[in-house]
Amino acid sequence: MQGKWRHEMQAKELAKTQIPEELKIKEEADANLKRKLETAHQNMVADCQPHKDDMQRLMEEVSRLQISSDLANQWHQQIVLLLGHLELEREQIRHIQCDAS
Repeated sequence: MQGKWRHEMQAKELAKTQIPEELKIKEEADANLKRKLETAHQNMVADCQPHKDDMQRLMEEVSRLQISSDLANQWHQQIVLLLGHLELEREQIRHIQCDAS
């Protein structure tokens, strides 16, 4: 019985001495993992930045094209109105000329 108890006590002491080393190993592993995650994140950000820049440039280009398209549509509408007015004036002139003849 006492041999078993002594053996258990030795096992407990051994475990107590191993705890600090195990904690140190765990902390080192955690720190290493954190460094790897930070590196991966930095790489991901660096890899994504050109795509973000392209997206921003394309969005600005779309905005410029939309403005240009809107202006073209406004000009088109004004031209159609002016042509309509000119056609009405031509008709009126023709009408007047026909009445005068």
